[in-house]
Amino acid sequence: MCLITPPGLVNDEPAQMVRAEALLHGAVIGERQVETTEDGRNIISAGVRADPAIIGACASAAQPFNQSVLAKIINFRWTHKNVFIVLDPIAIYFPIFYVPPAIGIKLTQIMGGSPYQAVFAARIAAYLFSSFIGLLALIIARRGQAMIFVTLAMPMTVSLAASCDPDGPFIAMTALAAALISRGMWRRGAACLALVILVKPPYALFALAYLLPIPPVRAWIMERRMMFRRFREMMLIILPAALWFLYAMWFVAAPEIRPAYHPGPLWPGDPNITLYATNVASQLRVVLAHPVQFLMMVWNDFAIKIYRTNFIDSAIGILDWLRIRLPDTLYSLWMLAIGGAVVADILVDTPTGPEWRDTLMLFGIIVGTVILIWLSQYLTWTNVGMTHIDGPQGRYLLPLLPILGLSLPRIRFAGAAMMRRMALTLPIFAAFVTLLILPGWMAIKFFVN
Repeated sequence: MCLITPPGLVNDEPAQMVRAEALLHGAVIGERQVETTEDGRNIISAGVRADPAIIGACASAAQPFNQSVLAKIINFRWTHKNVFIVLDPIAIYFPIFYVPPAIGIKLTQIMGGSPYQAVFAARIAAYLFSSFIGLLALIIARRGQAMIFVTLAMPMTVSLAASCDPDGPFIAMTALAAALISRGMWRRGAACLALVILVKPPYALFALAYLLPIPPVRAWIMERRMMFRRFREMMLIILPAALWFLYAMWFVAAPEIRPAYHPGPLWPGDPNITLYATNVASQLRVVLAHPVQFLMMVWNDFAIKIYRTNFIDSAIGILDWLRIRLPDTLYSLWMLAIGGAVVADILVDTPTGPEWRDTLMLFGIIVGTVILIWLSQYLTWTNVGMTHIDGPQGRYLLPLLPILGLSLPRIRFAGAAMMRRMALTLPIFAAFVTLLILPGWMAIKFFVN
């Protein structure tokens, strides 16, 4: 996937490449820039200063990929000048997962390579990092191992890991955090959780996993000192992300520019005002005025079949800029693989499983995280007052699968070991078939069609 996919033809990859290249110049976080339009309006943008050649070496999602486009991006050369490049939401991401691709870019520059070659070097570095973290998770995991395997082997995860998108290592780090918690390595798991939340604050509820196992209610008084200590440590997991988020939102973040529009029907203010961008404060006012309506919008995305199917398929893999579907067989195989992983993790031969209290807590974390993800998209990506939520994608749900693996109860009975081995064949077979089909399928879609 690193080599087959043309540069830039992974969702958001050109902007992610810019962040990685800018990191080489010390741009740990983006900056704001204000421009005045012809009608006197000030437009605020967030971005970084980087060599524009890294964008020039990426194919555009807006035009077909053909021989002339390939020749053009191959011939791009470094300008050795840094210009301001608008990235908006990507400008505020914590940059830890941009380090591997930045190393790949730097090594290419040292060896005299072109921006086109730097893209592939960056991808390879990112994939090696994600693969190492994912392999550690599989080795360490005591519970939820099958679900971790499914998460890491799914076509969308592989595509992200083989690009410069930080979602690849982010998913792998979430799997490692779950694996460490399953092994009882709480402090190391807490460090991974802190990093995960620092990169993507909407996953902040993952920190609640540090409170597990939850003692019985009758033991809370006796265990209150231990519970307070764990709660304090849990708050420390969230603190770095909270500080980064507040700084980024106050000093760096910028709204998404939109064509002129009037607020949607949920807007509690003047419906005749004209807006030119998203607005977090106004959208938060909408949510506070209509909390039930907002929750219903989230529910509808999963209750309505066409939306639910799209989220499931895009989580499994709709590649390129969500334009290349996989063969229908692969979607069916991966649904069976997820089911097989659930059965295998329920039947795993471990001394103990989670108590019902822990399972409920983890289910609550999953549901709450979905709501926070959808809330973040409504606040930052959706026009003010609209009755739908723009922006959520199926890949945002992939980090939830390792948490689901931790939540599954343990069941033992005669023949459980044999049934578990049979269930494990489903994710293994899905991964094997994907390995056989996916490279050729992507090559046909990109280079033949």
